[in-house]
Amino acid sequence: MSLFRSRKVADAVDLERRIEQADEALENHDPRLALRLADGVLKDAGRESPEAVSAQVVRAEAFRAMDRFADAEKAAARACEWDPEDGAAWHERALAAYRLARFEDAVAWLEESVHLEPEDAHAWNALGRARTWLDEKDAAKDAFRRAAMLDPEHFVVPLRIAGFEFDRIAAEAWKQIPAQFKERMENTIVAVEELPDVEDVEDGTDPDLLGLYSGATALGDDFPERILLYQRNHENTCATLGDLVEEIRRTILHEVGHHFGMDHDELPF
Repeated sequence: MSLFRSRKVADAVDLERRIEQADEALENHDPRLALRLADGVLKDAGRESPEAVSAQVVRAEAFRAMDRFADAEKAAARACEWDPEDGAAWHERALAAYRLARFEDAVAWLEESVHLEPEDAHAWNALGRARTWLDEKDAAKDAFRRAAMLDPEHFVVPLRIAGFEFDRIAAEAWKQIPAQFKERMENTIVAVEELPDVEDVEDGTDPDLLGLYSGATALGDDFPERILLYQRNHENTCATLGDLVEEIRRTILHEVGHHFGMDHDELPF
């Protein structure tokens, strides 16, 4: 009997070690390896065991890193079913729903996550972003504030400004583009919207996208060009007006780089 118990403990230790290896693979930006390791744990672990729940959470994160958001949501949903008290499972499920433009689901599941893990700053910040999509201004601010309180190094309480003020800042940033570059962007306009289009998010656009360039490049074609800035997503990362001005400037420069077929660090201004 004692030998049998020792074997069971050794199996659990091995499963935990493999889950740790899968986590390391995710940290090393290798989601396919993480998925293989998690699949192996899932095969060997008992159904609904703690190790199986952890494996499903890893699978969800790996699928999300591979932009397979529907698969991520399914894996996280199974983890939530097996252990409704696992905050990480609800968090992963919500992040997948967020990328699928299912913002009401994302809010509900993030609220469950922070209820179970109230010290998780990442979950609180994600909840703030999801509530922003539902135009729940006060509730979003409360979530952002909680994230910033828990982890002020990485999260802020967003500075919200009027649309005309954001437009003015963007126009000033556009004026700073050197004339020799702007001469080759005569058809380019800078436009501002609050958030990306929901249908675009459903088709794969990142709901946290800061900006988008559309149209021709300097390499050819004469189609109208547009640099589109998303105001709420810029504000979500900025606590002060100075930070916001700099973030808008960087986004415009990044999109100008797309026009010229250049990476941001290749721009000479």
